[in-house]
Amino acid sequence: MINDKYINSERIRRIIEFHFDKNNEIFSVNNSFSTYDFSYNYFIKVFDHLRDKNENDYHQWIVIGSSIVYSWMPTILNFSKGSEKKSDYNTQLSRAQSALEKIEKKIISQKSTFFDPSLLNDLNIIVSFINNSVVGTSKFLHFSFPNHYPIWDSRVELATRFDINDPMKKLSRSNHRTKSIENYILYLTVIHDIIKNHKPFLEKCFKKSTLSDIRKIEYALFVIGGF
Repeated sequence: MINDKYINSERIRRIIEFHFDKNNEIFSVNNSFSTYDFSYNYFIKVFDHLRDKNENDYHQWIVIGSSIVYSWMPTILNFSKGSEKKSDYNTQLSRAQSALEKIEKKIISQKSTFFDPSLLNDLNIIVSFINNSVVGTSKFLHFSFPNHYPIWDSRVELATRFDINDPMKKLSRSNHRTKSIENYILYLTVIHDIIKNHKPFLEKCFKKSTLSDIRKIEYALFVIGGF
């Protein structure tokens, strides 16, 4: 079992509740609009099209989809980072296709378990193709499966370490923590725990939001991490 003192359900709920009580409904896109919010629904529609139109064509889904999400990234996308051989690209792409197919089938069959060792392996394979980036992979997976995978980035990670007892304490971003696939798996497990077991919390803090439950929590942490 992966363990991290910052990423757990109680802490994340307390952090969001603290900011909700201080600011009251800061977690609606109407109150914090940006280019990310503007493009979000367009991305969702494009990924629906990629996923449905290209059934059995995971290559196009991965290559085009990851290229799209990198408009939300500060770096240039480099497939199979570290190699300049086309053969390596094709090998990594085929492995990523197989991993994505396995993830999709588990979601469809509702047999996806976040601490299944096979998921860690599949995610690592996709990460290795998408710029060796856990953040980029989380965005690709979110737009591919928006009701299953949340986005994980430096602002979200920073928000998980927010100190409620010392709100003025300035935290520095941690590339090491953001790059940890284990932290991401723990984070998405915690998000699903909140959605499943803490409905009153969601109703209190997001009663005016029209976002999906995963997007509500992830978006709130994104906003908090930018304060």
